[in-house]
Amino acid sequence: MFLPILRADFQLVETYQLPEGREPLDVPFVILSGIKDTVANAEDMEGWKSYTKSSCKIVYFNGGHFFINDHTDDITQIVKNQLTRLI
Repeated sequence: MFLPILRADFQLVETYQLPEGREPLDVPFVILSGIKDTVANAEDMEGWKSYTKSSCKIVYFNGGHFFINDHTDDITQIVKNQLTRLI
């Protein structure tokens, strides 16, 4: 059931390019990543900075690609804090 979704996600990540002439977004980014992630490494996370003109904060958690499963409370709080700032 999840395999087609994962395949589509990987295809998007591997092939997406910002359209030529398109300006980066003017919104703050908060990037969440696992320290031991071998799929999306620290260099990949730094790459997100090129998609925004605003701030880009990278938050690392213990764990690999599925770190979210072990840090749901912390991640929920980060999302809540970010949304509160935007409202």
